[in-house]
Amino acid sequence: MAAASEPGGARRVATLALPPLVAWGLLRLVVTIASSGIRAVNFQPATWTRVDSFNYLSIVTHGRTLVACPADLRRLIPSAVWCGTAAWFPGYPDLIRVFTWFGPSAPVVGEVVANTACLGLLALCWIGCLDARLTAPNLLLLAGVAVFPGAVYLVAIFPMSLALFGVLASLVLLRHRRRCWAALALAVAVASYPSAAYVLVAFAVALAASAEVGQRFRAASWALVAALPLLAIAVHDQIVFGRWNTYSMLGAEAGNRLVPPANPLLELWRLLVEESAMPQRIARVDHAPWAAHLLAIQAVVAGVIVAGALVACLRARRAGLDPVLDLYAAGCGIMVWLGVLMSGTTGAWNRSVVLAAPALLVWRRLPPPLLAAVVVLEAVVTMAISRYFFTRVLI
Repeated sequence: MAAASEPGGARRVATLALPPLVAWGLLRLVVTIASSGIRAVNFQPATWTRVDSFNYLSIVTHGRTLVACPADLRRLIPSAVWCGTAAWFPGYPDLIRVFTWFGPSAPVVGEVVANTACLGLLALCWIGCLDARLTAPNLLLLAGVAVFPGAVYLVAIFPMSLALFGVLASLVLLRHRRRCWAALALAVAVASYPSAAYVLVAFAVALAASAEVGQRFRAASWALVAALPLLAIAVHDQIVFGRWNTYSMLGAEAGNRLVPPANPLLELWRLLVEESAMPQRIARVDHAPWAAHLLAIQAVVAGVIVAGALVACLRARRAGLDPVLDLYAAGCGIMVWLGVLMSGTTGAWNRSVVLAAPALLVWRRLPPPLLAAVVVLEAVVTMAISRYFFTRVLI
């Protein structure tokens, strides 16, 4: 009996473990191809420490800081007065700090945490969302999440993989009706990266939609738990900096806003037509004008995926929408895409939009050839974003 069951057990382990590992390997391969002629892609932290990475690593050592902006930056952004690492959220560097207590350097820990979280989010996607079923659509969807436009930031010293891990964990836990744990998982995402806060609206809607009639308001209130990191950061900043709104103040100086613009289409026009959004202006300062076009293309590709998820939801509404795999997954994509667009600076679009990846799960009803075309298109865009990652100077 034991001998007969061992092959089946081994196959089950392989079914659970191999697809996420292959998807992670696919992402590393895409990034490696993109870096050809620039530098060898490896696991050395120096390879993956790009400009904003230094801010996260600085927080590990010095905590979040607030200082006057240097003259060079004020020439680039005339409205900038205050600078420092208070413009970055503490979740990722705080986690790095914990592991440095055991001896490894912060850059090494940062790279290990990023790649571990990347593997973890792919495992969550495969096991928790796609039920580890070896079908062509499922494998393509997993690959699509792995190479979602801009996914190079999932394996670099950035908090994107940790934030996306929290979002997907909240999705999986909510699917199993673990509302408290789902809220805590989303709180991890919010503490790690500001754009994850856009998911809170989709989370509240999914909580209400998955609850019994009469319990929907109470269920939706769990979204407040997921928002607690925002309150904690405000309290910290009031105590340390004397300004509870330090983060939004720094964002406003860079042209970021909390309230949507009077004409949201104007931001889309600036991103896609004028190519004058903040990341695109910085790309030109980086002497990479081609990257300004690339960021517009990335926005279009991500927008097509999000729009496709919305269309799939509308077509499936009569058959009964899954409040999590359909409504929440699509809502994640819609809210992130719209949120970073309407923020005014397009919120470091090249990496923020990676948090819209769950929207791809709603495409599971579409034919494999279409899914394959989407994955190839994503991979091409991620290759281009990866090339900019290795050549850029400022962001």
